Amino acid sequence: SVMYSTAPYALLAAACSVLYKVVEVQLTKHEIIHPAAYFNSFAIVLGFLIVFRTNIAYQRFWDARTQLANFHSKLTDLVIQVATFVLSEEPEARRWKSDVAQLVMLYEVVGVSSLRGEVDLNSPLLRSMCTPQQLALLRKYDEPHIAVNAWIYQLLVLRHKAHGGAGVD
Repeated sequence: SVMYSTAPYALLAAACSVLYKVVEVQLTKHEIIHPAAYFNSFAIVLGFLIVFRTNIAYQRFWDARTQLANFHSKLTDLVIQVATFVLSEEPEARRWKSDVAQLVMLYEVVGVSSLRGEVDLNSPLLRSMCTPQQLALLRKYDEPHIAVNAWIYQLLVLRHKAHGGAGVD
């Protein structure tokens, strides 16, 4: 934490200002110590602490937002590649494309909900995106986004193996 890393410097600055005032009082024999001497050092360090902490929080927010945009972009790329490179218009291929698109949308919704910490499998959005069987399976997992990820992987691997692909386990 920023607080723990800057606290020694703040205490050192406060101790230096107190020491300075003590020496000044002893040398000049003034009886009144102005409270601003203690406050200035503390206020400067606290100001820097707040600014640095705010800056770090802002950077973390934009890093997370960038990663979320990358996540969405990669999922969109997957759906576009499936639609582009699976050329067959047979009912089986059309069903497979539909299954991939449905699972990718489900993965995005469940993944973002997991990041927020609010996965609600009873929400109308998730109920509209899942089959009852998928919903029942998702309820068995502590982390449903991992289950959806595995379903997408299995769907892609099964299609690859069914059409003569090799080297995928």
